[in-house]
Amino acid sequence: MQGWPVDIQECIKMTPLSSFSRGVIWDRWSIPFMTPQQEMNGVTLAGDASHPMTPNLAQGGCTALEDSIVLVRKLYEVLKLELSKPMDEDFSLEHTGIGVALADYQSERWPRTFGLTVKSYIFGALLGWDLGIICFIRDNIALPFMFRASAVLGHSKYDCGQLPSPP
Repeated sequence: MQGWPVDIQECIKMTPLSSFSRGVIWDRWSIPFMTPQQEMNGVTLAGDASHPMTPNLAQGGCTALEDSIVLVRKLYEVLKLELSKPMDEDFSLEHTGIGVALADYQSERWPRTFGLTVKSYIFGALLGWDLGIICFIRDNIALPFMFRASAVLGHSKYDCGQLPSPP
């Protein structure tokens, strides 16, 4: 905590140890045909449930918001079509395009989220090393190259599209 603002240090010192919790955080790479399917029976995953990543890129929350926009776009198109049809008694998920929409959502999101989880893992691994010569190379060669503006901020220039306009 050395160098942290005094008020934060005081807050931490005044907090009982029993109030702190510690959990392991990790990246999970979703690889088609190698990891479990994330869409089944009209249910899918989004955010950390779909693609947890360590906070090394500070993109977890942003990625979850992107997921929600893409998911709404995909479902909106299907539901707009379904709601324009007369409702029959045999209505079920198999008869709608929801499964296809969820699969499309996963297909659209996979390249983006896979790249971010891999990049997060690499940044975290580099920052976690604690060996003399490796730290020198990391701090003086690798990190200046990897943390240049285009490398660090390049992933933040992503357009996930816009939410559909209300009918």
